[in-house]
Amino acid sequence: MIVGILSDTHDNVKKIGEAFRLFEEHDVGLVLHAGDHIVNGLYDDAPFRMTCVLGNWDDPYRFESYVNAEGFLIEFHEGTHHLKLDGRQIMLYHGNDEIIIKELLNCQKYDLVITGHDHIPKKEVIGETWWLNPGHMKIPVRGNHPDYKNATVALYDTYRNKCEIIEL
Repeated sequence: MIVGILSDTHDNVKKIGEAFRLFEEHDVGLVLHAGDHIVNGLYDDAPFRMTCVLGNWDDPYRFESYVNAEGFLIEFHEGTHHLKLDGRQIMLYHGNDEIIIKELLNCQKYDLVITGHDHIPKKEVIGETWWLNPGHMKIPVRGNHPDYKNATVALYDTYRNKCEIIEL
């Protein structure tokens, strides 16, 4: 399965639409979101099933799982969320707590650990585990990191265990 991955969308409806069109082009079967949605209802017309964790900007009292207008389940989870897709173990986590990330990566239980929060795209292998941060959609943005300027998303192929980051 091809999985679409995004994070830190920060209400950017235009970029979310661009991401969804890209995901449709790649025949994505599921979208994972690593938090900082800000407003509930952004995914009412999403043409995909979505599994999401909440970020530091997301009010847990405003985000409940639901079936959207297109008939797809949009799930929200607090903290971390573990899922298994096509035999691949995946952990979804918004935060940037270095101790938690180090433990998730070093335990080698996961094929893919997805993080968000810092808005910096990352694709790195630690042992047998991919560490992926899909970046952000908060445009305009302030910051000095060279990868911080452009909106990005990611794709993950569960069959090949491969990731790619794509600029929108």
